[in-house]
Amino acid sequence: MSSNSGSPARTIPETLKGYARGLVGGLIFALAPLYTTEVWLQGFIATPGIMLLATIITFCVLVAYAHYAGIHDTGGLIAEMLEALEILAIGFFVGWIILKLLGQLPSSLSFEVTVNRIVLLGLTSSVGVAVGSVQLGENPDDESDDNDQDPRGLVHEIAYSVLGAILIVSGFATTMEIVVIALEAPPWAVFGTAALSFFLALGVMSYFNFRGSGRVTDGGGIYAGGPLGDACVTYGIGLVLAAGLLWSVGRFDGTGLAPAVFMTVYLALPATLGASVGRLIL
Repeated sequence: MSSNSGSPARTIPETLKGYARGLVGGLIFALAPLYTTEVWLQGFIATPGIMLLATIITFCVLVAYAHYAGIHDTGGLIAEMLEALEILAIGFFVGWIILKLLGQLPSSLSFEVTVNRIVLLGLTSSVGVAVGSVQLGENPDDESDDNDQDPRGLVHEIAYSVLGAILIVSGFATTMEIVVIALEAPPWAVFGTAALSFFLALGVMSYFNFRGSGRVTDGGGIYAGGPLGDACVTYGIGLVLAAGLLWSVGRFDGTGLAPAVFMTVYLALPATLGASVGRLIL
């Protein structure tokens, strides 16, 4: 990347943290379409020509992004193309793992439909991966400003967590997709979604070097228990907010305990992501 050629090369840990931020960024961009029936149905409709054209266009956009603000600091067109391929690969992984957890890649699907779904969501995710890996990271130039700021109190932290969660999740609770996912997904996928939500909260708050995370981690986390306690409270906020939203729109009416829990877990994924990121960047 010619624009970054004068900056020191990132270390392997910094690069891995960049990939982790990219994964979170991919989720932020892709969760809405990942939870949308119309996008799932495109797997049956999209033609190979359209899929190829969309992939080429996205790849070119990612190469351009890598040139101006990429994960790596090596220059040259070949390096930028390789970085774009890396971002696409992460985007496809995000699309695959979330579709799998949502139960939308059953073995009954044909190979073509499965590939179409992964590619469609992977392309959307890759844009978020590119942005998240760099733009959501800590900026050394802003470090002194962060240190000069007074740490926010407990009430403020919770308020920002709730606000961030609502910004991300408000459009999900009223959709039928949450009900469909909860009824179709196997139990292992529900547990996997809960685990993913918790580890996203843990990573975003303490380990991925997100912008603003220094204010939290410098004091061991505003909540008791350090990073683990911080993640537990953040995920707890996601669960409570998800359950409250689902109850408010009548999703629990006439359902048993298991479907209600499953719906809450699946809605808590975007809620927890919003609570984690919102608390840092708002």
